[in-house]
Amino acid sequence: MSLPTTKPYRIVALAGRRTDLTGGVSRFPPENAPAITTHLDRIFRERDVRTLVCSAAAGADLLALVVARELGIRQRVVLPVSVEVFKEESVTDRGPDWARLFDPIISEVRRKGDLVLMNRKHSGVKTFLECNELILDEALRLACEPHTNVVRDDDVLAVVVWEGGSRGGDDITNAFARSSAARGIRVLSVNTLEPNESERFV
Repeated sequence: MSLPTTKPYRIVALAGRRTDLTGGVSRFPPENAPAITTHLDRIFRERDVRTLVCSAAAGADLLALVVARELGIRQRVVLPVSVEVFKEESVTDRGPDWARLFDPIISEVRRKGDLVLMNRKHSGVKTFLECNELILDEALRLACEPHTNVVRDDDVLAVVVWEGGSRGGDDITNAFARSSAARGIRVLSVNTLEPNESERFV
């Protein structure tokens, strides 16, 4: 079902799968990245998105950031650890092509004051869960009306790019979807295994 164009969302908070490693469980086949990119481009255009808030891991995050950059959408990037550690643990392990996307995006958002560093000493489930919450905090903060303390919840959309099923208690993407819903934010799911399927609200 195509999204109606009558309801814009100024702010998108996004999380999702990293692309698969060879020989592992398939959650986001690398060959599906172009189709996912096309989906994200359409979502951002149809919803008149003005700001994207997410992390910058290889996979859904970086694809969304590339689309936002091309569309002139503000990018607010939240990293749980230092840039260097994050790049090593969450970007370059999926190949050099992802690093070539990561470097200019981080450089640009840093220059614009839109790089948020949590600067935790170690990554891990707890750290990434905290990063989820900060992404949502930032999205809601940016949706506040100027000079007021009133949050426009209906201006924020959570986009979750995944295969649609939890992999267990340490599933950071599933936790992001659940936390978004608990905060009253609408959650839009984009299927990484069936890239020709339309996205759906969950």
